[in-house]
Amino acid sequence: MLKDGNDLFVGFPGRIEKYDVSDLSSPVKPAEAPFAADFSNGYYGESKKLKITCIKKSGGYLFCSLRYPTNGLCDMLVPAAAGKNFGGLAVIRADDLSPVRTLSLPYKCCFCDLLDGLCVLTYMHHGFAVFDTEELIYSPKEPAPLFAYKRALLSAVYAEARGDPGSFENGVDNKCEYQSACLWKKENALYCTFALYRGGVSTWDLTNVREGKAEPRSRWDIANEPSLCALQTRACADGSEGELLYPMYSIFNCSVKDGVAAGAFASAYSELHGHPCDKSGIVTLDALKLSDPRVSSLPASLIPPGEGIYYGSDIGPTFAAQTENAVIVNAGPYGLAAFEKNEKGEYVFRENVKLKTDGRVNTYISLTGGFLCTASSLRGRKSVITICKIENRKNQSMINN
Repeated sequence: MLKDGNDLFVGFPGRIEKYDVSDLSSPVKPAEAPFAADFSNGYYGESKKLKITCIKKSGGYLFCSLRYPTNGLCDMLVPAAAGKNFGGLAVIRADDLSPVRTLSLPYKCCFCDLLDGLCVLTYMHHGFAVFDTEELIYSPKEPAPLFAYKRALLSAVYAEARGDPGSFENGVDNKCEYQSACLWKKENALYCTFALYRGGVSTWDLTNVREGKAEPRSRWDIANEPSLCALQTRACADGSEGELLYPMYSIFNCSVKDGVAAGAFASAYSELHGHPCDKSGIVTLDALKLSDPRVSSLPASLIPPGEGIYYGSDIGPTFAAQTENAVIVNAGPYGLAAFEKNEKGEYVFRENVKLKTDGRVNTYISLTGGFLCTASSLRGRKSVITICKIENRKNQSMINN
C-alpha cells in the first residue's frame, strides 16, 4: 500500500487498485487492473495468485514486490520447489496501472525499496538483489541484478524440513530471513538496512553497487540481546548437543530516519507469545554501526492474544514507521501504538489508538507525507483501509484518524 499525493495504491492477490483520496471522507476508485504476475507455479496442485507485499514509486512507475500467498518453506523444499516461481517484481505504470515488466523468480519476495535509481528486492530465505530501475523499465531484455547476495541455507528448521538432521553455522542456529529493506544515504555513501526476522538487523554498504560491489557493514543479532532470548538445548550438526541463547522474537520490518534504525519485533510463533513476560515492541539502534540497541516493549495489555494463523497474517508489531520524534507500529487487534523519544534519546510508550475496523486486525502500516496508511483484516473478511494524519501535538494524540 502506498499513498502518493492524492493517489492511494493498494495491492491484492493478482491485482492492484488505485484510489483518489483527495477527499478522505469519500475516496474514489478510478482504476483497477490485474498485474502480469498472475501465474501459478503448481506447487500445491492448484492455481494461486501472487500477492503484492510492497509498493514503491519512482517517476511515473510503481515497483511491486510479489510473493506466493502461503506461509512456510515451500520455496526451499528441494526437489519439490525445483523449477517453480514463488515471487518476483512487477513494474506498473502509475497513471493507468498497465503492466511494464514482471520478473518471475524462484523466491518469495517480501519487500522492495528505491533510491538513486536503484531497486533493492528481498528474497526472504534466500538473500536479496539490487537492480537498476531504468533497466527494469526500459531494457528490452530481462535485466540481471547489479548485485545479488544468495545466502547459505543451513538453519536447523530448514534442514529438518528437508529431512536432514539439524545443522548450525559455527554452532549458532542461523534463522535469517531477508524481510524488509530500507535504502538511505549518509554523506556520499549509500546503505541498505535489512530486517532479518530472528537474525536481527544488518546494514550493507551499497555505495559501489553499480560496479557489482557490495559488502555487509554491520549486524545486530537478537542472540546478542539476552533479554530477547531463551537458553535452549539444541542438536548440532555433528550429533552433539549444546546450549545456546535462542531468539524468541522476530523482526519483520526496519525503517531508518536521521541515522536511527527502528525495528518492530514480535514473539510470533514462539513459546513466549501471549505470555505475561512477552516483550514485543521496538528496538532502536545506530543505523550504521547497529550499536547501542534500546528495547522498548508494548504494555502487556496490547500484546495480541491469538496466533498469527488465526488472524490470517503475522501478528503485530510487524511494521515500524518513524516520524521526527516517534516510532509508530501496528498493534494487531488493538490498532496502532506509538513510542515517543524522550530527552535521553530513549523511546517510551506514549499511546494506543484504536481503529474503527469492526474487529479486524491491523497487519500493515505505511507512512508517507505525514499520512499513515493502515490495512486491517481478518481471515475470511475484506480488508479495511484507514488513513491517519500524523501531527506532533503535545497533550494530544499524534495520530488523527
